[in-house]
Formats: sequence, C-alpha cells, structure tokens
Amino acid sequence: MKRKYFIKRCSGSRRKIGYELGRFYSQAGLAWFRPAGGIDHIGKKQIDYAQKQVELVEKYHPALLDEIRGLSEGLGISYEQGLAIVLTSGMGRKMGCTTFSLKGDDGDIYVGRNFDFASEISANSIYLGRFTSPIDGYATFGGTEALLGYTDGVNQHGLAVSMAMVPLDSCDQTLLPTAPPQGILFSVAIRTALETCRTTADAVDFLTEIPHIESFNFLVADRSGEMAIVEASPWKCNVRKEKKIAVATNFFSSPDMKELQETRWPLAMRQTRYAFNGMRRRAVENALRLVHESKGRIERDSIFAMLRMVAFDSTQGEGTHTFWSECFDLTTGEIWWCAGSPVKGEFKMIGSLR
Repeated sequence: MKRKYFIKRCSGSRRKIGYELGRFYSQAGLAWFRPAGGIDHIGKKQIDYAQKQVELVEKYHPALLDEIRGLSEGLGISYEQGLAIVLTSGMGRKMGCTTFSLKGDDGDIYVGRNFDFASEISANSIYLGRFTSPIDGYATFGGTEALLGYTDGVNQHGLAVSMAMVPLDSCDQTLLPTAPPQGILFSVAIRTALETCRTTADAVDFLTEIPHIESFNFLVADRSGEMAIVEASPWKCNVRKEKKIAVATNFFSSPDMKELQETRWPLAMRQTRYAFNGMRRRAVENALRLVHESKGRIERDSIFAMLRMVAFDSTQGEGTHTFWSECFDLTTGEIWWCAGSPVKGEFKMIGSLR
C-alpha cells in the first residue's frame, strides 16, 4: 500500500485556493474520496444529491462554493462534479478515531487526535496537513483525506475541532448517506467552524444548529480552556460540557444519545466493538488523569505517548490503521504532526498559527 503525505500551504482568494489544490491533486494524485472508482464514476445520483446540499453551504459558508469552482477548474472537471466530490463523501459504518483535550493546572491546553480508518481504502491515496489562509476567513490548519474539507483542525484563535465517527447510519451502494436527504457533511462542518468561529461556544452553537447527514462526536476546545463534546446525528444532538479532560471515540455517552445508539447500531457490531471502544475511552481518560494529577503541568511527550497507546498499525494487511496523528498546543499555537501511525512514526512541529 502506498500512502503519500504532504504539508500544503494555500492562501489568497477562494477561487485561487481551490484552483491551486486542484492542480496539486491533478499532478500528485487524488485524495481519497467517494466514489472509490474516481471522478469518472460520479453519476447523476451523486450530482443530484450534492445539489441538495448547496442551499445549506450557501447559508453557512457560501465562500466555499467559490473554492469548489476553483478546484473543479484545477482538476479539469465540471462544477457539478466538483460539488459531488466535495459534498457527498459519506463514510458509512467505519470507525476507529480517538480524540481528547486536556487542560493543565498552569492553564496549558492540548488537543490530541488520531485519525483511524479502514486500511484497505488507503492504497495510492493522498493525505494532507494543510495550512489555509483565505482572505475572507480565519487562518486554519487541518488534517484531511478529503479534497477541501477537514477531518480535524485548529485556527488562528486557538479553536480546535476534531471528530470521531459513530456508526449509526446506513449508506447506499454509492456510499451516499440514506438519511436525511439534506445536511452538512462532517468535513465541511469542521472547516466551516474553524473559518467562522472563534470560541468553543461559537463552534458548539454552529454544530448544534446545522443538520447532519451522519453521526459523529465532535470534540471542541479553545485557548481559554473551554471544551465540549457535541454528540451529533441526523435525528438529534447533545452537548457534553467538560472541564479539564474531554475524550471522544466511536460511541455516544449521554443517556439520550446512548438510547439512540442502542436502537440503530447493528447488534453484531455493537457486540464486537462497543466493549472495545469503551475500554479505549476509559484507558485514555485514566492516562490523562494520571498525567494531570501527578504533575499538574502537562508535558508534550505525555500527549504523544497517549496517542501512541491508542494508535493502530495495520501495515501488514487489512484492518484499522492510524493514518495520521496530531497534537495541537492551543496555548502556544504549535502544531505537531505525525504522518502515519505514531506507533512507528515521529511527531514533528510543522508550524504555528499564533
């Protein structure tokens, strides 16, 4: 399997950012996105589905549509195809991500995040750590396996947002979510939150206002130390406000959302995965508490160690794999990134947004 990693920096107008990314992908290879067969496999169904999402993008982040136009031009495809590859990439019932935030007694705030997914989808894929500085939005950094959206990231104001898939939703054969017919894709939601929100409260308001087409735990934390988990689904949302420690994996924790999860999560997956995810979450929480209680001051190496503890390494074949790992120091603005699984890879400081 070939996984190609790049650190990419984009700035300027939306059209320019989109075009530069389109040209980059046309030369380096496409990021992973649905449908797996490539742009030639995009049909009327995907295009029609994407058109339903345009109204919501116009409402919450209209500038992104100019980026999609630029991306389409850079890739040499139609605008309708560009909408489809940016707005319709459902994930289905895959999972594995872990994300957490931690506030030290000295006020330092860290966010740790592993992006885990099925290793079989990674062959010949492009993965970016991308710095984006649009003229009409906040400067951001995000990890991404999509073309324009983010799966996690941080902005110039010290706001971080990351996600963990909760596999409650079904997709059709083209991997379009089946319910609801209209909503905001998770990667678009995260990018929008980071480019338009300054604080945890702002991002929580946004994430609970928008309709979602799939179920996710969104971890949100800011430089002041405010942190929360937004448990989001197409049917309802819940907010868990946390103080010094917040952890999210692939299941809901609040009573109302757990009831929804029990109803919709297939029995076989619930039996094989639920206990594992519970143990993973408790392991991270316990490790974070030990770090917090024993030192008061958080060492960055302790964050790296916790990310390694819950990372996957499936380089030998199929299974869940950690595609990248990140540590955001919200106090200093430093961004530490590991391309690939931190089980074997090293974290490097790749930039700062402060």
